[in-house]
Amino acid sequence: MNDVDNLVSYVLSSQKRIKILNILKDSKLTVNEISEQCLVNYPYCWKLLKGLRSRDIIDRNDVNCNQLYFLTDLGQQVLLEVEGR
Repeated sequence: MNDVDNLVSYVLSSQKRIKILNILKDSKLTVNEISEQCLVNYPYCWKLLKGLRSRDIIDRNDVNCNQLYFLTDLGQQVLLEVEGR
């Protein structure tokens, strides 16, 4: 199993992680926006984002005092693999 396969397994182990990747594939969003779209509370959403970010699946930019989360190139590759399963 290679690194991408491990990351795919990590994402597939949580429906919320899958949802976050699908939400971020088309846009950059704040934690609040992601939380609202995933229907989870802010602290839990932040924890999910932290886990994805620590694995370089997502990253964030600071724009006008907002932290906008987005898929990395690796995250896009992982999402393609997730969608293919």
